[in-house]
Amino acid sequence: MAMVADERTSVFGNFHVVTGTYTAGGGTLDLSGQFSSIVSMEATADGAVPSAANEPRVSNNSLTVGITSAAGAQTGAWIAIGKR
Repeated sequence: MAMVADERTSVFGNFHVVTGTYTAGGGTLDLSGQFSSIVSMEATADGAVPSAANEPRVSNNSLTVGITSAAGAQTGAWIAIGKR
């Protein structure tokens, strides 16, 4: 279980975009070093047939985000948008 942030981030105005990947069921990641607040967090599963049952579940607790894979061992990508 792991979540990894990409090294390169993007900035537009007062917003910061961080992307990354997750493996083997997901995990949590502290983004307090990147954001003062998170506006949106989304995740997609690699190779999954699009359906509510296959989509990973995203949790956003202040500045720590988490992903739980619907199918357990799924891998995928995530994106977080927040204020700097």
